[in-house]
Amino acid sequence: MMSENDVTPVARDEFLRLLDQQEAKGVETYGVTLQAGNGRDALQDAAEELVDAFKYLQQARMENAQLQADLAAAREREQRLMTVIEDAVQVGEMQGEDFRLMPWSTLSAAIAAAAPSAVAQEPRGKGV
Repeated sequence: MMSENDVTPVARDEFLRLLDQQEAKGVETYGVTLQAGNGRDALQDAAEELVDAFKYLQQARMENAQLQADLAAAREREQRLMTVIEDAVQVGEMQGEDFRLMPWSTLSAAIAAAAPSAVAQEPRGKGV
């Protein structure tokens, strides 16, 4: 049974797309598709291509690891900021203020005081 998360159909389509792309590239460069008996060492060419492929995989792993670290840091900053905003809203409500009517300067001051690393800027669009 196939589902929308099945990798094989996507991989097959991508493989065929790349195969067609490489065929066209070969014809453009050499005037023909890859031919047996072309005087090249196919095993050596394949080995060199595999080394390059491994390097590309390593590059992708390194870039993915950095993206994951950046995402985790952003989620942590978001959580800290949400906590600060929730605290500011609670303080305002305890003082009888409706946080939706609080001026941005009041909220941003509370945020800046509680989380100096969170740069509080005037929101875009309609101001309060």
